[in-house]
Amino acid sequence: MKRASSLPIKGFLFGCLTLRGDLDIAALNCLREAAGSLSLHFHLAWELTSDPFYALDQLVKLGFTSVRTSGGASISGSVENNATMIRKYAQHTYGELNFFLAGGITIENITHIVAETGIDSVHSGSGVREPSIRTGVVCEEKVRAMKQALIRATIINK
Repeated sequence: MKRASSLPIKGFLFGCLTLRGDLDIAALNCLREAAGSLSLHFHLAWELTSDPFYALDQLVKLGFTSVRTSGGASISGSVENNATMIRKYAQHTYGELNFFLAGGITIENITHIVAETGIDSVHSGSGVREPSIRTGVVCEEKVRAMKQALIRATIINK
């Protein structure tokens, strides 16, 4: 990570849990120190902890910039089915963390998801792939269409 901090990158996305399923604070502190001034972003793993709200509090204290969320269902979760929980998570952090929506975001549902969650930062995996599965190839046309749909959703929901 120290070597990477000399490259033209802005931050790191990762997640560390203990065998018990808690945030691995020791590992996160080591990674934070190694990252220096670069932004830290936590993967969906925080949703797997026994108390996600407490995990969010810890991530704020550790200086994380953002977290990915599916609304509590982690990697297999669907943002569309968890908008209420996503709003609760975002309200809990009082703007101290940015949230990136991840899980089931498509060109067709992005406007609804942005309206329901109030969050316009998204990560799309299979929604921009051909075929639309995790192992599909990223399709430039779908990425462009997703970007345009996100811009429209952001304008509509302001």
